[in-house]
Amino acid sequence: RYEQLPDYAVFLTETKGRVERGMTRGDFLWAVDGVQERYRTLIRRSADDAAAVLMTITPEQLTTLQRQFDKDNKRFIREYRLDADVEERRQATVRRTLSRVRDWAGSLTPEQEKSIAAMAHDLPLMHALRHEDRMRRQREFMQLMRNRGDDRAQFAARLRHFLLNWEEGRDPRYDRVFKESIEKHAELYAAIARMLTPAQRTAVTRKLQRYVDD
Repeated sequence: RYEQLPDYAVFLTETKGRVERGMTRGDFLWAVDGVQERYRTLIRRSADDAAAVLMTITPEQLTTLQRQFDKDNKRFIREYRLDADVEERRQATVRRTLSRVRDWAGSLTPEQEKSIAAMAHDLPLMHALRHEDRMRRQREFMQLMRNRGDDRAQFAARLRHFLLNWEEGRDPRYDRVFKESIEKHAELYAAIARMLTPAQRTAVTRKLQRYVDD
């Protein structure tokens, strides 16, 4: 906390400055990289402590965890409409995108909603592949837990590797679609940034400032 909270504040302040100047595609990709690198820093620092706790988990608790995974997976299917046709999944993406933008920028004009909806409608449909990848990671984690052994340091090293290398073992199809999705989202949010009114941009920067203050 002593080292990272000031770094988070600096990162968010820089993000705020980029929003004020007018966020570009490159700024979005910079932010994604920044979040991922800070996640890796957190994992490198906390893996040993996490391993100490996870060594104490009982088989009964693993059963409970699996039930929670199953529950979360069913909710994921509902949220992303994976049991529906392609058009309904696209409409679900539109609704989530509009909700996210409103959460940051406030109310949107009908023209803004129409433009954002049209762009969001054409985002890559990646959530079925994402769902499969989530379940793969869950299976790998359960296997890691069942094979903990008695050496905590060795388990901590395996846990750290698992948490830092989330792309390892990923379906190449998902890897391609995921990279495409990041690029398309970068273009989407750069376009949204260009259409924000001064009041909407201020709403975004105020929210960022609240995180900085926290």
